[in-house]
Amino acid sequence: DGLRALAGYYARRGLLDRARCCYEVLDVLGAAKRDERAFLANHRPLELKPDDPYPGALDEADRSAHLTLSDSVKMAEVFSCLWDGTPGLPVGQTVEELGVSAQDKISPMSDLDLGKIYGQVSKALGNKKTALYIKLDGVAPDVAIAVHAPPALVIGPDLALSPLHAEMRFQIGRGIELTRPEYILAAGLPPRQFAQLLASVLKAFHPRHSRRHANPNDAAHEQMIKLKRSVSYKVSKRLVELFSALGTTAWSSVEWRAIVQQTGTRAGLLVCGDLRTAVRVVLAERPGKGKGDKKDKKDQKDHDAKDDSEEKDGQDNWSAEEIRRLCASYQPLKALLQYAISEDYFHLREKLGTAVVGAVAA
Repeated sequence: DGLRALAGYYARRGLLDRARCCYEVLDVLGAAKRDERAFLANHRPLELKPDDPYPGALDEADRSAHLTLSDSVKMAEVFSCLWDGTPGLPVGQTVEELGVSAQDKISPMSDLDLGKIYGQVSKALGNKKTALYIKLDGVAPDVAIAVHAPPALVIGPDLALSPLHAEMRFQIGRGIELTRPEYILAAGLPPRQFAQLLASVLKAFHPRHSRRHANPNDAAHEQMIKLKRSVSYKVSKRLVELFSALGTTAWSSVEWRAIVQQTGTRAGLLVCGDLRTAVRVVLAERPGKGKGDKKDKKDQKDHDAKDDSEEKDGQDNWSAEEIRRLCASYQPLKALLQYAISEDYFHLREKLGTAVVGAVAA
C-alpha cells in the first residue's frame, strides 16, 4: 500500500518515470491493479534497437554517488589499487582456458546483435576496455569473466543467440561492470581462491593483520610474501594508507563478493531497463535452483509478445507468491527491488536517457 501511494504521488506530480518504476515492482509482485497495469502500458520505456546509442552515459561521479554501495567505496579503492599496481596477482581462467581464441572475439561493429549491444552498453557504462568473446560450441555459462589484463567476457551460446535483447543488455551490462578493477577479482576468481587472496592482502598491507604471527607453511602466507615483493613502494604505501583508513572495519570475502554482485546487478538493471528480466535472471541464479534456461527463455519470449495489460500474475515460471516469499529470504532479489524504487536508480535513468518522459498511445 505504501508503494502504491508513492507511485500515485509521483504520477500526480508528473514524475512519470518514478511512478512507472514503482508500478513495475507492484506488477512483478503480482499486486498491480488494472489501472496500474494500464499506466505501464501507456508509459512505456525507451525502446532501443541493438545499434542505437543510449542518449546519455555514466561518469565516475555518477557511479560513486548512485551505483556503488556507499559502505564499499574504501574497499573498492583497495582492490582497484591492488589490480592496477600488482603485476604478480593470481589470475583466473584465460580466454583460451575458457574455450575461445582470437577468432571468437566480437567487435562492436559486428553484424551480430550481441556485438552491437555490447558496443552501446560499453559506452553507456564508460568502460571500453573489456573485450567480448563468443563461445558457440559445447556447454558454457551465459557469461564467464576472464581475469587477466585486459579483462574479457566470454558469452555462451544460449545468450549469444538469444532473441531476448533485454537479457543481453542485463548480462552484458552486469559483466562489463564486474570487470572494473575494483570488482574483477571478487567476480571472476573462484570463491576459495579469492578468500585466500584477501587473507594474503590483509596480512601484507593491513597494519593490524600484518603484526599477527603467521604460519610459514600457510598458503596465504606464501602468497603474502609474493605480493609484498611484486608491488612497488608507492602502491604498498597507498594500500597501507587505505587499510589504516578502514580502521577496525571487518571485511570477509563472502561479504565483499555479495556487495560486488549487487553492484553488478544494479548496472545490469540500469542498462536493461526491464525489471522483470532482471528479476528472472537473479532468481535463475539462486543457489540450489536449476537454471532451466530453455524453458525460462521460451516463457520470456512469450511474455514479451503480450500486452502489459493482459499479463498474468507471476514471473515466467515463478509465481508472484513465490517472488514475494523470496523477497524476505533471498537478499539479491530484495536488494534489486529496493534499488528499482530508489532515488539513485531514478537519477541514473535520467542521466542515461532511458527515463519515461511522456505518455504514448496504448
